[in-house]
Amino acid sequence: METVSKAYTSTRLGALSRFSEIASLLATYRRGPVSIVKSNVDQALGVLAEIASIQGKPIRNLDILEVGSGQKSIQLAVMSRNNRAVGIDRESSNDELGLRSILSTIKSDGAIRAAKTTMRKVLGFDRAIRTECARQLGLDQWRRLNVMKMDAESMTFPDASFDVVFSRAVFEHIANPEKVLLEVARVLRPGGVFYCLTHLYSSYSGCHDARIFANRKDAPPLWAHLRETHKHKVIENTFLNRLRLSEWRSIFGAAMPGATVEALMDDSDPEHLAELARVRGTGELAEYSDEELRTVTLKTVWQRSELGSNALENTPFASFVASPQPCSRLSGVIH
Repeated sequence: METVSKAYTSTRLGALSRFSEIASLLATYRRGPVSIVKSNVDQALGVLAEIASIQGKPIRNLDILEVGSGQKSIQLAVMSRNNRAVGIDRESSNDELGLRSILSTIKSDGAIRAAKTTMRKVLGFDRAIRTECARQLGLDQWRRLNVMKMDAESMTFPDASFDVVFSRAVFEHIANPEKVLLEVARVLRPGGVFYCLTHLYSSYSGCHDARIFANRKDAPPLWAHLRETHKHKVIENTFLNRLRLSEWRSIFGAAMPGATVEALMDDSDPEHLAELARVRGTGELAEYSDEELRTVTLKTVWQRSELGSNALENTPFASFVASPQPCSRLSGVIH
């Protein structure tokens, strides 16, 4: 595993690969904001309902941290409605569109992040997302969020600062997840809950090829990144730690004893299942279990002991799954 933290856009691509990525992002943008916002809002509301069930109290007037709030920050907007929520990210989520802002982003995050951010804003994508998010949340307008540029491996928050720490589709991009988990445990208050959704690398879309998320005809075959005969067709547009399910279970278990790590097996697409059966018939993917290949979303939940220790000895697993699942699948993440 790499030992140096990577920003999302740190991966270098050739000109043709970068052009393909941009075309895929544009295709995703053209779908419009309604479904994108709805899936994110519904997921965030489901997460809050599940955390409320765990803590036995409404999620109101609490201090919430989102690790990796990203460029859209829809989940952070949901969590900010009735709470003091802050998001952190290694890359800027600049609200301004001007020469000074662009130059600042280039200096701090590189030309690729600056170009992507500028493209989203010029096309009106960010504005459309925020307007739709405000509408779905019943707000008169988008409210400015508290987002800080910060490395999750070395957070500047004092110990026991937050009641809830949430992260979605971020940990697969972290080179040293163990260090981040120790920081999460440090900033959580006794009784606080960590809720993490990870996009599993061994899933059909785990390679983060943007063409898959855009449903393009030239997308690589399913699970191409795991198949020797098709790996060369994949364009990974971001840094990925490529951890497998067993490794995640070991990492979460070591840093947060008692955490529940659940492979949701949320890929139930009939075409995917038929293709998986066909591929297995050829002898490919034999080293991967169905649990690995059919799980897009890995859900991890951990509650810090009221005594302040890093354990959950007395909390039954059933308490984590009593409420409806907050998601059926992590949708393609737009960065």
